[in-house]
Amino acid sequence: MHIKDDYVKNVQLKPGYNVQIGVDSEYIVSADIFQDRNDVWTLVPFLKPMEEKLKFRYPSVTTDSGYESEEGYRYLREQKQKPYIKPQTYEKWKKRSFKQDISKRKNMGYDETRDIYTCDAGKK
Repeated sequence: MHIKDDYVKNVQLKPGYNVQIGVDSEYIVSADIFQDRNDVWTLVPFLKPMEEKLKFRYPSVTTDSGYESEEGYRYLREQKQKPYIKPQTYEKWKKRSFKQDISKRKNMGYDETRDIYTCDAGKK
């Protein structure tokens, strides 16, 4: 696994594992180990075997921002599960500088009929 670079910017390749734990009401219901260091790519491979072992699918899934991805949202939608995933940009959204930045899509007006975003300057 590629571990973070050291202080001299040397790439570190060391044995390492990413342990995932599923919890329900303070009880561990599933655990698995992955070689991918990024949580984004572990959500779906973690949920599939968990459902097979438990023979049960949770109606909702709650994770931190490290698991946010379009693939994860798509999988949860297909499985009819409600995702509660903190957006990776949540802390940025709270800042005044982000709220006033007219170049951000979130700060633009959206016309659903024409599928067009319009910024404060009137540009589409």
